[in-house]
Amino acid sequence: MRKLYSLIVLFTIVLLSSCAKDEVNPFGNIYGVVVNSNTSEPIQGARVTLTPTGKSTVTGNDGSYEFVDLEAGSYKVTVQADGYSSTVKNVTVVAGERAIGDVSLSAKPQNTKLGIDKDIVLFTKSIKTATINIKNLGNSGNIDWTITNVPSWLTVSPQQGSTGVGKETAVALSLNSSFTGQGNCILIINAAGESVSVTISADTTSDEGTGGNGDGGDGETSDDYSSAEIESCDPEIEVGITSCKRSGSTVIFKFYVINKKESDVSKIELESLYSGSQIVDDETYYDNTNTTIKFANKTTTSGYISTPLVKNTKTNGEVVVQGVSNNINKFNLIKLKFKSYDNNNPFIKDYIEFRNVPIY
Repeated sequence: MRKLYSLIVLFTIVLLSSCAKDEVNPFGNIYGVVVNSNTSEPIQGARVTLTPTGKSTVTGNDGSYEFVDLEAGSYKVTVQADGYSSTVKNVTVVAGERAIGDVSLSAKPQNTKLGIDKDIVLFTKSIKTATINIKNLGNSGNIDWTITNVPSWLTVSPQQGSTGVGKETAVALSLNSSFTGQGNCILIINAAGESVSVTISADTTSDEGTGGNGDGGDGETSDDYSSAEIESCDPEIEVGITSCKRSGSTVIFKFYVINKKESDVSKIELESLYSGSQIVDDETYYDNTNTTIKFANKTTTSGYISTPLVKNTKTNGEVVVQGVSNNINKFNLIKLKFKSYDNNNPFIKDYIEFRNVPIY
């Protein structure tokens, strides 16, 4: 009897051990490397956003990124980097496995006149309209532009036009009411012998989406920033917070500026942390060695960004701060030196300030 009892106990232990080994991790990961499509060199600092989670990260010096502990299912990986055309990759996560999300980015042509404020737009069942702004970056004459390669399920208005020097023209994008399902296309904008492209991805089965280099489909979540204090450089310059989110030790703070003056501000300068801006939390006074400032599609780490502010137009900015401790849950101060050099439209103060900004 004692031998029989011992055999039963042993069999039970073996059975339980076998069951434990057969357990499958219910979550999976996405791992990838972002490279230059022409040279295969890794791209450092590319921003990678995951839909529908809203998670975001930046690539390391080897071009790699990773999202961990994801539920099984389909995801969109959106990759953006300065000087490159953005792209969207569909990746399927299987429980207990590591999905590969390698991405190749193509360098943008070095246009001298034609510009846009975003080069990727995602539509979902709750986001069916967006706006892109076509810019004349030249120093003389209008540019006449035309948008081609428009699919039947997308309405683009207007599809052609003319934009003056230093000006922008808003183009409205909307999904047709009869459209359901998924669709992808690349709009081509031609002007002055140059061309730029806008990647459009539509998925009406999804509730979340992201857009590149600005809002109008930027997919930011409705996190609460009402506790933050915001001080503008001028009563006629509206300033707001879009998001402030952590990915590991990197925090990406996004903000916007709207010129509500009677006319354009012809020139403003936004200075880096090296030149006059400041970022402070409970532990660290950050400097330009681990901080990048982006504004109006321009980037600086140790200088300044010079750009006009077009009347009644939202201009988006972003501050990428690396090396933020895990126990930090807010920025005490984000002070951006933000000066007008337009004598007809001077600012009252030479900075904008964000205080007590929560980090999500």
